[in-house]
Amino acid sequence: MKAGLLPDSPAAQNDLAWYCVRVEQPQKGLAPALRAVRLMPGNASILNTLAALFFQSERCREARTPVHRGRSRGCHERSMLHEEGRGVERDMEKARALKKKACEGGVRSHCASR
Repeated sequence: MKAGLLPDSPAAQNDLAWYCVRVEQPQKGLAPALRAVRLMPGNASILNTLAALFFQSERCREARTPVHRGRSRGCHERSMLHEEGRGVERDMEKARALKKKACEGGVRSHCASR
C-alpha cells in the first residue's frame, strides 16, 4: 500500500482516505485524511475527502468546515489564474470577485488586496 510506504506524501494519504470513502469505511480513512491535511493544508481535494469521511461518520457539523475552507481556497487559486491570465483569459474584474469570496471564506491574504 503506497500510503504506508509514503507517510509524508499528501497525495498517497489522500488516495488511501478516498479509497475508504468509496468502500464506506470512514473510520479507517480519517487518520490518513487528517495526515494529508496536515501535510498540505488548504488543498481543496484533500479537504473534500476529509469532509466526505466526516459525513459518512455522521459528523456533519465537522464536515462543513473542510468543505468551506476548500471552496474558499479554490476561489483564491482561481483568482490568481484570472489575475495572471494563466490558462484563462486575463480578467481583473473576475479576479477581484473571486478574491472577495476567498476573503469572506477565510483566505486572509486576499482581504488586504481587494
